[in-house]
Amino acid sequence: MGKGRSKELIQSRNTKLLRRYYELTEIDRLRFDDTIRKLSNEEFFISETRIIEIIQRFYEKNDYIDS
Repeated sequence: MGKGRSKELIQSRNTKLLRRYYELTEIDRLRFDDTIRKLSNEEFFISETRIIEIIQRFYEKNDYIDS
């Protein structure tokens, strides 16, 4: 068995993170830097750098989130 989180758990986390990012920036109109800080320190407890990487990958792939 491999080390670390399963790919399914990571994908689930990333999907929830992206939904929350959208909600904070587009609906609540929170600034980008405040959104990243909130996601990092209050909601997902991963680094701000990692959150930005997840968001960038999402937009690079022109992906979408299933409802």
